[in-house]
Amino acid sequence: MLERDPKKRIGYSEEDAEELKRHPFFEEINWEQISKMTYETAFKPKVRGAEDVSCIDKLFTREGLEETYVDPSALNGQQKNQTNFQNFTYAQKSNM
Repeated sequence: MLERDPKKRIGYSEEDAEELKRHPFFEEINWEQISKMTYETAFKPKVRGAEDVSCIDKLFTREGLEETYVDPSALNGQQKNQTNFQNFTYAQKSNM
């Protein structure tokens, strides 16, 4: 997966994700359970709630928020017309 040339990376072929799923690193994963969202993870961090960040390194939680400015003159016509994440959706337990 860390090959510089994308054509040499696992998962690039016609089989796409199936090639990746067959890799020995992922052999113990039950992909059926993952697709049904019933897979039990080996590690479950102890958290106090949805916004508990105690398991995240302080290096990241202390970092300030900063929006990255993109100069519109640096974008081509197609990029200027695109909305952020066009056609992107996230719905828990989606059938996509």
